Formats: sequence, structure tokens, C-alpha cells
Amino acid sequence: MQLSMATADPFHDLKEVETLAELSRRPLLFQALMSFDREPQIHRFLIAWFDHCHARGLRVYPQAHTNTTSFTFTFADWNLFDDSEAWREATLGSTKERLMKLSDPRCRARLKDYANGQRMVTGDLENFVIEKVYTPRFKYLEGLTLRDAGGKMDRHIIDTMLEIAIADELRTVFDAPPPHTRLDLLKEIVNYPYTIPGLSDGGAHTKFFCGGRYPTEFLASFTRDQGMLSLEEAHWKLSTWPATCAGLSDRGMLREGYAADIVMYDYDGLGIEPSVVVHDLPGGEWRRVQRARGYRYIMVNGEVTFVDGQPTKVTPGLLLRHENGRRSYTRTWLGRAAYAPRDLSAPSGKRTHEVAIMNPDSSISGAEFVKVGQATWDLGLNSLKSGNMSLLLPSRHILITKTGRSLRGLNSETDLIAVDCRETERGEASCEFYVHRAIYLGVNDHQRGAILHCHGLCTIAATWVFEEHIPPGYNEAKDFLGRTRILESRDQETLGEDAEQIADALKDAKIVAVRGHGTFALAETLHECLYVTHLLETSCRVSVMTSSMAGKAAMR
Repeated sequence: MQLSMATADPFHDLKEVETLAELSRRPLLFQALMSFDREPQIHRFLIAWFDHCHARGLRVYPQAHTNTTSFTFTFADWNLFDDSEAWREATLGSTKERLMKLSDPRCRARLKDYANGQRMVTGDLENFVIEKVYTPRFKYLEGLTLRDAGGKMDRHIIDTMLEIAIADELRTVFDAPPPHTRLDLLKEIVNYPYTIPGLSDGGAHTKFFCGGRYPTEFLASFTRDQGMLSLEEAHWKLSTWPATCAGLSDRGMLREGYAADIVMYDYDGLGIEPSVVVHDLPGGEWRRVQRARGYRYIMVNGEVTFVDGQPTKVTPGLLLRHENGRRSYTRTWLGRAAYAPRDLSAPSGKRTHEVAIMNPDSSISGAEFVKVGQATWDLGLNSLKSGNMSLLLPSRHILITKTGRSLRGLNSETDLIAVDCRETERGEASCEFYVHRAIYLGVNDHQRGAILHCHGLCTIAATWVFEEHIPPGYNEAKDFLGRTRILESRDQETLGEDAEQIADALKDAKIVAVRGHGTFALAETLHECLYVTHLLETSCRVSVMTSSMAGKAAMR
């Protein structure tokens, strides 16, 4: 789901987004994350909020405005000063109605207020360029900024802009810079791990700019010229990352068995052509386009659709509606939306152990293992060598911590191993591999693909105090967990936990406790597993404190 929300209360808006993500359990594309030259605290606050969402296991991904093109417009069409009530009213209606309102001196003072402060869509008004003038007496101002033109006319920049536009009957062409021209701030957006480049406006605002240039700008400017990220990282963000966030398990990367959607280009020759006007919309309407150079071939589903920028008129793509063409997917790794087919009983070929770094997802999911593993130590959920965790990979392998490894200070390259989920020998994998495997195979949930096993002391103590369920110790635990089921442990020297019993219990629960041993949490992400585990441990601590305080009160 993609959404934009902008009321008078931004904190309310963000809370609504969190609620929608939590209730739907679906990925949300949030529009938009963008930097503002004057107010960098805005995008930095949003980045902190996205981190907060992912720490809660909420899949909220920012669509980032990485397009630095300017807006070319006339006041006959312009409507992107809508963040000002005065300008919104003045730019409604026909050209004649707009001309009348913009000429009204009574409105001018309110319109001038807009010259101060940060705008939502454009940069500073004083940097707007007067691109084309039709009235001869103002022709000498072509090519000047409003600041320079205002100096020559001895006028306020709003008076300057409107005096020229009114004389031209609103045909004057202006060029407005974007609000994000600082490369240091753009780099923060570009390098944020969850960023999806490009907005979803599609055909919106096509009389003012061409939004489709962002992939070429991302490669040619941000990657090649500015060195903000590596070419491999750029490919990931432009292709693999959007595909995985959307749940497309067979697209987004070059891999055997995937759809052959391929772009072949001349890296050094990539560039963007100047904006031109084309009349190709219904009713003879027009739009602005910017064509790219340097693209040799574009293939969709294995068929060539463009050669050297020219269409071949081959259209192999398909429109997906309802259930047509859909596959079922299982969520597998922390906030990164990797997916695997749900049918885990299908044959997988050779069942060999794989070092995690060989999996294309592991370099990122491995980092999440490190973060969550350290957090279990910091929060007191595990001791030196206790606990383990895993993720279900697209290859139907379980990426799991190795046996005897401390979750504190995990090394993502040496402490993780991927084992086929139907393998009978665990090799170096954690001794709890068979429990993890039974959970994935038994629950077979279309959403949950992460498991965390911890040894929280208060939770373990609670399993000896209560018979069948651990009651919630405070309201948040009551609302989110309810009662936590306690399962009996088997002889640790021989059989260990009853893996099938744990899997069966987790079909309808987020977490279960094994008496005298610890907990198993199953969720969409490792961070959500961590949240659930810590919530239960905190709930048990509250119960312990309550019991202790009640005992002391009774003694008095």
C-alpha cells in the first residue's frame, strides 16, 4: 500500500501510519522522504521515525524524492503553491479568473508572505529564473533570477513576478529550483538503508516537470559523478530493493529462474536530455518529457522492448488483476522484505549447507542478526552463549546462528549458516535447528518468517510459578500478548524440546515459553521477535516486583 498523509497535525499523521501498518501487517510505502535545504531536521526526524517503525516490526518504507529537476511553469497552469491558502485560492479557476485574482492589489500582501520561509515543493522564490517573456518591455529580464530582476525593477520579488506574468497574460515561463539542492543532505537520503528512490506521482504535474528521470539521475549523478554510493548499491536500491519490498520474488535481480527484466547501458555515456514539450496525451493535451541517453537495450520478460532509446513495439508485460498471476509468499527477514514460496515441502534439489554470505540477502539480513543479537544481551534476555535466531530465506534455507555462538558480538560472515529446511543433519547450525525447522514447516504462515529463542530469567522463573499460562503483568502485555502458554520441556540430554508441540502452539501465538528453559518467538521480523520477547520478560519482571512489594506490604 502506498499513502501520503498531511493534516495540520503531523504527529497524528505518523501515528495513523503506524496503526495502519500494525493492523494490516502489510508493507506501506510512505510518500515522501525528502530533504529541505533550510530545514534538514525534517528528514532527519523522519529517518528516526522510520527506524522506530522497524524496531517495532512495522514495514514502513520511505519513497524518497531524489529527483533534482526544476519545475517549469506558467501561471496559466501552476498549482503547486497549494501549501499557501492565499496562493491556492489565487491559482484556482480559468486563466481569465486567475489573471483577475493575481491582479487584485488587495491580495498582494498575503501573496507576498509566501516569499518567506521554506516551501513544500520549490526552493527559494528569489532563485526562480524568468525563462521566457512575451511582453517587449520586460524582454530584457529573460534569464535573470527574480532577485536580480527585482533589483533592476526596484520591486519586491512577488511584485516583479506577477507584474511580468500579468503583462504576458500569464504566459511568462518561470523555472523554479527544487527545495533540495544541497548534495550533503541528499546523500543522507540516498544512503538511508530503507530508502526507495523515486516518487509514485506517475502522470501528475507533467506540465511542470518529468519525474521519470530519477533512475538515470541516480546512476549518472549520485553514483558516477558524486560518488554517494557504489554502483552495486545503486542497482540494489533501483531494482532489488523495490521488488523485494513489493513481494516480487522472481524479479529485481539477475538470477537463474528469475524473469529476464534487464537493462543494458553505457555507464560512462549515461545522461539526461533537456526537457521538451510533446503533445501526446488524450484531447491533444501536452506534457514535458526528458529523454535519457546511454541505454543500449531494455528487456522485459526476456524480450527486447527498447534499442538505443527507440521502442521496438514489443509489449511482453502483463497487467495483474485480482488473483491473476499472483504467488503466495512468506516474509523472511527483518524489515527487508525478502520472500520465499510458501510450499516448503516442494523439492529443492541438492540440500547442502551454505555460508550465509553467499546468499544475496545475507549481507543485509546478517547485519540485522548482529543488531538483534547484541540487543538480546543488552536487554538481559540471554547469557554468554545462550539463545539463537533464524530467518527463512527465498531459497527455502534457514539462515540460523551456529552452535555455541554468543549472540553478543555476532560476526555475520562466520557465525551464521544456511541449512535446507528439509535437511536431516544440522551440521554447524544451532542445536535448536530442528525446533526452528519444525516451526517453519508446521506453522507455514504466509507472513511470519523470523524466530528468536531467548533465556529471559524472569520468564523462566515464571514458568516454575504458573501452571499452564503466564498472565500479563501490565496493560501493554495484556493488550499485545495476553496469556503466554507454557509448554513442558523434555529430557535435555536426549530429545530436548517437543518441536512439533512448539510449532503447534505458535500457530495462534506470537511467543511460547518452555518450562525451565526459555522462549520461542515467531514473527515477521527479528526486531518484532525481539519486541515480543522483551515485552514478555518485562511483564514477568513486573509480576515479580508486584509479588515482592505485596509480600513486603503484608509483613508491615
